[in-house]
Amino acid sequence: MTELKSSVLLSFSIHSETVHPDTITEVLDIRPDKFGIKGHHRFDNPRYAIRGTHFWGLNSRNKVERSSPIGEHMTYLLDLLYPHSRYLAELSKTAELRFLCTITHGNHIFLDKDTIHKIADIGAFFNATVLNWDDDDED
Repeated sequence: MTELKSSVLLSFSIHSETVHPDTITEVLDIRPDKFGIKGHHRFDNPRYAIRGTHFWGLNSRNKVERSSPIGEHMTYLLDLLYPHSRYLAELSKTAELRFLCTITHGNHIFLDKDTIHKIADIGAFFNATVLNWDDDDED
């Protein structure tokens, strides 16, 4: 049987009723991978729902090898975001900040305490989805 290669994708997003993505881009001086405007159709296509909030997001796609551990993906995003932790923490009082991770083919979830503290410092949620977990691996 062929062993499937593990895969990780991590994204960070900000969802706000009031703060426009252009403002976030300007303050952070980071160009988002994706963004959306409240009141506009998702994907700028009328076949999709209208956005209820503004959206600004980054991800690790094509920046960190998908086979790399989650910690490397998180380090990539936090290296960009953490210098702006005060702004993000203030923003988190009125907006939702999220790290979303998808892991496939039995990769393990491990984040060191410094990483967890940084996630908390900026006021973000962390959610991981594990797909195709290998139940035979009980290490």
